[in-house]
Amino acid sequence: MRTQSLPAKVSGTLTGMDPDPVDHARRLACDRFPDALAVILAGSTAAGRATAGSDLDIAVLIGDGSETCRETIRFEGRVVELFVHTRAGLVDLFAADVAVRRAVLQSMYATGLVLVDTDGAAGRARAPAEADLREGEGPRFDPRRGEGERRLRPRRTETGGQRPDAG
Repeated sequence: MRTQSLPAKVSGTLTGMDPDPVDHARRLACDRFPDALAVILAGSTAAGRATAGSDLDIAVLIGDGSETCRETIRFEGRVVELFVHTRAGLVDLFAADVAVRRAVLQSMYATGLVLVDTDGAAGRARAPAEADLREGEGPRFDPRRGEGERRLRPRRTETGGQRPDAG
């Protein structure tokens, strides 16, 4: 098992847990979602800003015919937020995020660490997420610092006006 050195403050609080949260996320993905099409680790852990108390934010793309859901669990002592989606469910959720000018899932898929990628599924999910962010990222997010919340600007029609559904 690969380990990494952590600052004393962090390593002292991780007793009993794997000090490498990426390995922890991989184990969870293999254990809980062996047939996943894609698994993406996002949030502070993927950005390298995790603390000892940080949860794991994991997006899981599963085959159609399953259920899209969000679930909070504890895995090997660590809190994990699971965002489980079918392909169709992900398309619908991306559209809903755009409609309310939020980019939570887009940010996860566009900037997260790919842990599982079956037949390019992660790349196919990442492409529309990145496109949504390019087309409408608002000024409330500073990607250099990883702070704030990504907000999407209202999309424009070909004539330059706002779409009626843009809010």
